[in-house]
Amino acid sequence: MEEDPIIHQRGAGVIHLEDVPLWRRYLVWERTRATRVLGTAIALAVFGGLLYSACSNNQAIANIQALRTYTIGPPGHQVRISASPSQMPRTTSNISPPTANGVVPGATINYMTSLSLPRGGKMQVSIIVSPSPIPPARASWIIDSYFDNIPQKLVTWHGVPADIGVLPCSTPSGACPGFVGGFTVVRGTTLYNVFIPQAGSSSMGWAVINSIAIT
Repeated sequence: MEEDPIIHQRGAGVIHLEDVPLWRRYLVWERTRATRVLGTAIALAVFGGLLYSACSNNQAIANIQALRTYTIGPPGHQVRISASPSQMPRTTSNISPPTANGVVPGATINYMTSLSLPRGGKMQVSIIVSPSPIPPARASWIIDSYFDNIPQKLVTWHGVPADIGVLPCSTPSGACPGFVGGFTVVRGTTLYNVFIPQAGSSSMGWAVINSIAIT
């Protein structure tokens, strides 16, 4: 390693500070100051990252604690899902003869309800039941295309194709407040669709989606 000319020995003695030109002293001072500033910046960045992670975890925990679980849907096709406490879900259900349904032709049950979320959020739950198993090609079309306007991502849910996701709210004219998302899956004879048109935060939307269990 190259020695600093300020501290190298000259013969038997050491160069004294007063023997060093002022410009050289300034360069050494600048180098020392830059090293200290860089060390401080790194420490602050690490601390900020830890603080952000802790706050995010606390927010996710608070979202879960603010919810309670509801069991909703027609008998034999129910789903458990979390929403704001103290609600009496209003249900619209059609169990008449087969209906002309654009999503599941010949469906015998069209069930819909709405639930509120904290901070003014809301979601809609739709359960459509066919008298016979929904063909894979039809199920794939439902997952891939019919709910394409919902900002979700194609994944698998318990081994079956699903459309799940939460994204910042946006419209053709620009961004809008909050987050939107949802959950779409076909199981046997039944289509389950949860649409979240408004959630106060991304973690709230995911808390709802992660609470879903089909009974």
